[in-house]
Amino acid sequence: MFTEAIEDILEDHCTPAMVRAIEAGGSCAPLWQALEATGFLELLASEADGGAQLPLKDLFPTLCAFGRHATPVPAAQTIAARALLPSHAIPVGMITLAAAFRREAGGIVSCPLTPYGMVADFVLARDGDALLLLPGASARRQNTGVHLSQTATLSWLNENSGTRIPGVGAALPAFAAALYAALISGAMTRVFEMTLEHCNDRVQFGKSLVNSRRCSTS
Repeated sequence: MFTEAIEDILEDHCTPAMVRAIEAGGSCAPLWQALEATGFLELLASEADGGAQLPLKDLFPTLCAFGRHATPVPAAQTIAARALLPSHAIPVGMITLAAAFRREAGGIVSCPLTPYGMVADFVLARDGDALLLLPGASARRQNTGVHLSQTATLSWLNENSGTRIPGVGAALPAFAAALYAALISGAMTRVFEMTLEHCNDRVQFGKSLVNSRRCSTS
């Protein structure tokens, strides 16, 4: 049920043109507002907090859908972050998960090579056994130099600009690994489908690429 609904929304709002525009620096707001309005960001949240309390394994098809559509906003990461954070600490906006967290000289803290670091409103990082929610607005963002990449290294003058949530940091890596596996699975499935379609339809020099034999998934 959730997967079909999110597929319909992504078909309408996460078009290839929209993806390219956001990756080129365009506004994320229309797509994010469409996703936020559905309530799907609360799929893992408890029923007491207004969520669906969906088991993690049942979220897999929905995460795959985000990967299939190359969704250029951290929707999957925000779903995970909103499940990890206590309700009183959940901010409004896009939350991404830090790939790493480190302290540097002079009290600076940084999150190197953070997925969606160029567009996220907040970064959720693991700091030992705690989580640290850091605001993107006060971060220095350094892109990777890779064309159209949304990954960035973010740094803050000190960690006091963030909100510290003790006791739940250990859960972040497992959540991140699971959701990225699902996103990659969805993206790879879409690439396979596109390759299959090309193989079946392409005619070159008057001949089919498959010599009149249709490609299939078998």
